[in-house]
Amino acid sequence: MEDSCPTIIGGDFYCILNKEEKRGGKRFLFSKGPKEMKEFMMNSDFHDIGYIGPRYTWCNNKEGASRIWERLDRCLLNSLAIQKLPLASIRYLARVASNHSPIILKLDVSVRYKSKVIRFEDTWRSYSVSKSVVYHSWNKKDYGDKNMILQRKTSRTLRALFFWNKNNCKDLSSLKEKLKGEILELQNKEDLGENWADEDLLLLRTKVHELNVTLRRLSTWWNQRAKARWYEEGDTNSKLFHNFAMARRNGNQINQIKDEFNKCSVFQQGNNKSPGLKITHLLYADDVLIFSLASIALAKEMKIIMEDFCKWTGQTVNFSKSQIMFGKVVRHPLRKRITKVFGFKMVKEMKYLGRYKVQLLKATLSRLTIWWGQRAKVRWIEEGDGNTRFFHNMASARRRTNLIDQLKHPDGRLVTDQSEIIRMVEVFFQSKWEPTEIVYYGWPSLDLHFTHMQRLGISLDCEITREEIWLAVKSMGKNRAPGRDGVTASFFKSFWDIVGEQVILACLEFFSSGRMEPEWKDTVVVLLPKGNNADHPSKFRPISLCQTIYKVIAKILVNRLKGILPSIVFEEQAAFVPGRSISDHCLLGQEIMNMFKVSKSAKAWLALKVDMEQAYDKMNWHTLEVVLTRMGFPRRFRSWVMGCVTVPRFAILVNGTLTEGITAGCGFRQGCPLSPYLFILCSELLSLHFRQNYPELGVQLKVGGPAVSHLLYADDVLCFAGATIPNVRKLLKILDDYCSWTGQRINKNKSAILFSRKVVSSTKGRLARIAGCRQVTEMDYLGIKFALRRLTRADFSPLL
Repeated sequence: MEDSCPTIIGGDFYCILNKEEKRGGKRFLFSKGPKEMKEFMMNSDFHDIGYIGPRYTWCNNKEGASRIWERLDRCLLNSLAIQKLPLASIRYLARVASNHSPIILKLDVSVRYKSKVIRFEDTWRSYSVSKSVVYHSWNKKDYGDKNMILQRKTSRTLRALFFWNKNNCKDLSSLKEKLKGEILELQNKEDLGENWADEDLLLLRTKVHELNVTLRRLSTWWNQRAKARWYEEGDTNSKLFHNFAMARRNGNQINQIKDEFNKCSVFQQGNNKSPGLKITHLLYADDVLIFSLASIALAKEMKIIMEDFCKWTGQTVNFSKSQIMFGKVVRHPLRKRITKVFGFKMVKEMKYLGRYKVQLLKATLSRLTIWWGQRAKVRWIEEGDGNTRFFHNMASARRRTNLIDQLKHPDGRLVTDQSEIIRMVEVFFQSKWEPTEIVYYGWPSLDLHFTHMQRLGISLDCEITREEIWLAVKSMGKNRAPGRDGVTASFFKSFWDIVGEQVILACLEFFSSGRMEPEWKDTVVVLLPKGNNADHPSKFRPISLCQTIYKVIAKILVNRLKGILPSIVFEEQAAFVPGRSISDHCLLGQEIMNMFKVSKSAKAWLALKVDMEQAYDKMNWHTLEVVLTRMGFPRRFRSWVMGCVTVPRFAILVNGTLTEGITAGCGFRQGCPLSPYLFILCSELLSLHFRQNYPELGVQLKVGGPAVSHLLYADDVLCFAGATIPNVRKLLKILDDYCSWTGQRINKNKSAILFSRKVVSSTKGRLARIAGCRQVTEMDYLGIKFALRRLTRADFSPLL
């Protein structure tokens, strides 16, 4: 389908794409219909942008077990439409006169962005004069303690850079188009050969260099916003990457993208009508330079193209002078096979037009990577895609996804007024961050941890060195979103020779006094929807954007803490502990499920999946302090940790507007490097409670083997026990005690209980009622499907 203009299609497609879009009836299978629908969306560059309203748009209106709900109706936009309408939204209305829901497409949403924060742009680094701006602004005289001096210097320097950029730097996009026009004009003049002089050639080279620099800056600017890292560098197939953008929202689309990746050809790459950079080949008279993915299939297709061209024109290929060069990620066996297809000489570098060294997919395409990347907030394996349209769509999709269009008020009405939405969000999070009373009675003994800490803890509170501070800064991601001060780790790294001494002095002062400036703990909270149709503040995940100087302090503490975790955290906890992997728990859980399914033993078992409601945000600080003390952590190290964690101030970003500051009374910030490690230390209370007070619980995979009573991955809890009433009551007692000690709260609506095949139906119902949660025949744990039936391809589609 032609994609040269913005296109929107919608209606009843009579097809669902994944099992989440169906309820009732036969189990969803990834059959020909969904596959062809995804191929159509892929090939035609159409994307599902999500929706507001009911999950299902069609119902057969039957009663009882015959009733079926499906999402058959949808509205699809192509990439150009997404660019033109970045805040377009889809709303499903109630089914009244039909068994289908009406669709409303809102083409744009008016949002007033306030509280604009000046933040460091990575493109500023590419101007040599930026270092001079930083030097003169940073080295102005300041008075006060070192922490406040650092705060003033960073704020003043960012303002200086911002106004310098505003007054001296041109718009990159318009400059790019201007340079491309000038280059084309010079090349046309060169082709005609009239009045062509050495000065014109020098001017052409200068313009090409300026264009490359501009593209690199443009790439940096977008990459800072998209947070995209790809496995390979330089692929220009934009339609492939558009589907990756939508795959964030719908995991099973990744499988289709992989299929299309394997099928994509040089013709498909060349036919992309992307407004961004797309290069499959360059021609300069009889000099030909071809770009492509490193693939045997593509190599054979390109050879056919060359042979056809030679047939049509009578040309011949000079094999002795033709060369082939590969990107760094291409393995040697594949290089040899592709080289054999062409019969060319394999080289590490080559010359084009006799002047320029061309490095595959870096000379041009990589210059658009970083600029587009920073806006999508997606983390992939490596950097390097140069397709600007994809990153622009990623940035638009992120903005649209984060937009809170409406919320449901407690009285049932829908709130669309922006000021009322902000007020609802403030009230919800203010109540959520209020501390709850905790109980100290009945805590399990932490003597074993104390013994280990006497041997290992001596290294935790020794003096902080300058090398540790620099190592923490160097290990931070350069494109992480900045906090309220606008400073990124990239700023510190780029100008470390200027700013480094003051950063080190400020950090050393904190570790000397144990007192952190309140401004360092000022945090911006971004709300990310947990799924489609998020219509209540509880359905958004609060992500904290901490200030970079705070994250430097937290990184130093994390680097010290990680070394001792394997010795003091039990094996049931697999998250964030060096040497342990999520796959260990997945394999162990699958083995237990297999035993539930095929065991010939007369014993009956159950698995209880526990969902902790806002686990990080409800953890009590007093619990952390007592745990650290009883485990034997040095007093000085405890003061550093508590100085970081306690009394942060939050400003919530709602549709581009920052709310008033909220001072929290409990919780760990999701986005703080220290939070997950402190959480798993507190969760040791749960493991100790199982081990010390209820050792009889658990499942044995073989006779004489250890009993597995529970598995933990951060706040994901999965418990195992014999399917009896006393065991269920014991599990509830353990979980209630843990909640009373830590301030945690169980969400029974999302918790579930699963039974082995040996449990009779009457017993299942009774045990589920006692547990107070849903009885299920399958459950998801760490992204893996646990079920007593045979798993199908559709079950694994989110992982493919």
